[in-house]
Amino acid sequence: MELIGMYKTTRFAGLAALLIFAASSLMADYTLSGAIATARESSPDAQAAEARVAQARAVQQGADSAILPRIQVQSRYMQTNSAMNAFGAILNTGTFDNSIDFNSPGQTDLLSTGIYVVQPIYTGGRISSGRAAARAGSEAAEYARESALRALDLEVARAYFGIRQAADSVIALEAALTGYDESLRVAKEREEAGQLLRTERLNIEVQRARTKSMLLAARQQVDLAKSAFAVLLGLPADSSVTLAESDPQVESLREPPVGMASPEWPELAAMQSRVKAAEEGVKIAKAARRPSVGAFANVEDNRGWRRDGDEQSWTAGLSVSMTLYDGSETGAKIREAMAYVDEAKEQQRKLRLGLELRLRQAQINYDVARSQLEVCTQQLEQAEESAALSRERFSAGSLLSTELIGVETRLADARVQLAFSRARVSLALCELRNAYGLRIV
Repeated sequence: MELIGMYKTTRFAGLAALLIFAASSLMADYTLSGAIATARESSPDAQAAEARVAQARAVQQGADSAILPRIQVQSRYMQTNSAMNAFGAILNTGTFDNSIDFNSPGQTDLLSTGIYVVQPIYTGGRISSGRAAARAGSEAAEYARESALRALDLEVARAYFGIRQAADSVIALEAALTGYDESLRVAKEREEAGQLLRTERLNIEVQRARTKSMLLAARQQVDLAKSAFAVLLGLPADSSVTLAESDPQVESLREPPVGMASPEWPELAAMQSRVKAAEEGVKIAKAARRPSVGAFANVEDNRGWRRDGDEQSWTAGLSVSMTLYDGSETGAKIREAMAYVDEAKEQQRKLRLGLELRLRQAQINYDVARSQLEVCTQQLEQAEESAALSRERFSAGSLLSTELIGVETRLADARVQLAFSRARVSLALCELRNAYGLRIV
């Protein structure tokens, strides 16, 4: 009983530890690199890309198996009174004698069991080209997986900085609401002292209510951004995800070095492998014009009960076949395969042009984002100075509430725009690194 109790206690402790670990994983504060690693492990997109690689490898394994012999075991049983089939059964079971009537040998039965082996020797290059095409397809799937993972990395980065931007917008609106609270306090004091009209105080209250509503919407936007982020990580949309307060890796992100060599795009490498597979397809089509040579062998055991016979036999030999005329079918297939190669090459050229354009756009977007960040920083400094001065003037009674609201609104907008610009610069840098074929972090 003690052993059972100890076992239950140990099992419970292990289960509790597992649950604690799972809970801590879900409640972890994500950095960008941690989020990308989680998405690469758990995201449906990552798992689907991995499945496509496994599928391509299975196709390659099947193509490689074409050089191996085919071994089959076959068995069949029959009864017949057909002269030809019955006479063959009699010979196969070794029960022929001179009393048999060739035209009417009677009803016979036959159980034939054998092992059959077929080995291709020469197929005109069909097998070797098929293997090469399968290898190219497997390589293409692996490059496509890396391309899909890098696209996933970028989507995670967009969601990550979307949360950052939304959270900064909440902070900006909270600061604006605090400012309106202070202005409303001053307005009430001046109204009680008979120094301010009631409409002036109501103007501030209305604007405060609007700002509070905007703050509620911004907080909901944060929740929505976190839900999208969780889904990208392969988690339920209602999962609780939080970001780390600081992310040193993001802060230390660097631009691709000047004069960097030609980018290594996995998309382009995948397309190159597909072109290679298409070229091997032409060779497969041309192989139909060449002879095929194979070896075959079989061992059979033939047994019949009606004549009580049992005999073994074997056969071995070579087979050669070659199509002399097929109504231009092979020629059509060759032209089809060559056209597919031309299409694949044009798709490759289009892809290269598109990737070069994406790289140029990413560089321009990054330069523009940095320029906008400088402008937004200056705008915020100006808005803060103007707001501080306007609040003093409002307290002194030399500024109307409508003018104060305008200044506070511009300050809130400047803070939100600065948050957006900061997130945009970080995201533009991630997009630039991705366009160069580099890992984001």
